[in-house]
Amino acid sequence: MPATRNFADGSVLGRSVWVGNCADAVFGGAVDRSALDDARALWDRLEVDPYLHDGGSYRQRRYAELAYEREGERLIHTGRQVFFQSADYNRVNGGQRQFSLIEAQFLEGPLLAAILRHFAARFADELGVQRLELYLHQVRIVGRPGVSGRPTPEGIHKDGVDFSCQILFGRNNVHGGESLIYDNEQVPLLGATMPTPSTSTASEIGTSFTRSRRSRPPTE
Repeated sequence: MPATRNFADGSVLGRSVWVGNCADAVFGGAVDRSALDDARALWDRLEVDPYLHDGGSYRQRRYAELAYEREGERLIHTGRQVFFQSADYNRVNGGQRQFSLIEAQFLEGPLLAAILRHFAARFADELGVQRLELYLHQVRIVGRPGVSGRPTPEGIHKDGVDFSCQILFGRNNVHGGESLIYDNEQVPLLGATMPTPSTSTASEIGTSFTRSRRSRPPTE
């Protein structure tokens, strides 16, 4: 399980934040280990994010957009590769950014489909809607001797969506990496550090999600 630090009342966290074990929640602890290993290998083929305004090469990424329909739990691949985030939410790296599409082996495979359907159903039910837009980021953060990886160079921010969900697929030779969640006044609510996924078991995949607000791209 992720290691957590609580800063707020449990009722606040229960309404808007969940941290837990993805393999247990989605697969009942019986995730396909070979499929997980195959998926992890695809992180070695990510491309450097060219939009970091500090000129860094510590973040690698691919991207995809999907739609989810609650009835029938349909996942619809849109093929879109352009991600928009308002500068009101991300003053450092906001705007339109285009990334290479997540590889079909992972994007269209049963492992990711099960994860997306599980969390999309939870979010759709919480929002009381039948259809969701899903913005999927496959990201690796790389730290090197003397150079720290920076998952969020923009600092404390909102993602501009109804829910934000992080799922850890792996970490290697890393110290730190704590995710901190804040309220609207930037008061910390919770800190969570995902554990190192074991090569012998997939039951340590960590997940956290938090509710936020969404932004829309400008109309053409």
